[in-house]
Amino acid sequence: MTALYKLLAVHGQRIALGVGMLITVIFFLSVVSGLGSFSQMTKEESYGTHIFDFGLVGVIVMTVVAIAATVFFGIYQVVTHFRQSIKGLIGTGVMLLVFFLLYSTANGEATGAIGTAAEKIGGITPGVLKFIKAGVSSMIIMIFASFGILILGEVRNMFK
Repeated sequence: MTALYKLLAVHGQRIALGVGMLITVIFFLSVVSGLGSFSQMTKEESYGTHIFDFGLVGVIVMTVVAIAATVFFGIYQVVTHFRQSIKGLIGTGVMLLVFFLLYSTANGEATGAIGTAAEKIGGITPGVLKFIKAGVSSMIIMIFASFGILILGEVRNMFK
């Protein structure tokens, strides 16, 4: 396991770039080879084509692999270096606490422009609306907190 971690730490970006370029080239070649017949199709016929499937599947697979690797190596780092991970775990806990506090205090009513958009789209339940409101509110709080920490850090560095 350590050998794989060291390999990816040294060559991980090159491997990711190479795989991404390979998928991009294969996708480009498949699109270019079928572009002539695709451009002659009517709009209705073009919905049934599979010319873009390789690119879409490639992007989905790479995204799933990236998310899985992020989760795996994050857990691996926490398990193997717990003392160094305490600050990160506390920060994650604070962010989750802020989100769930905002979620529990958000109302599920859609008013104004949001209400109009929710009526057009349909299917937005009060729970989903609370989730959206909590996500947007927590994002705004985190942005202001980031700027505050940045400013305080720079002021602190001035007096060092």
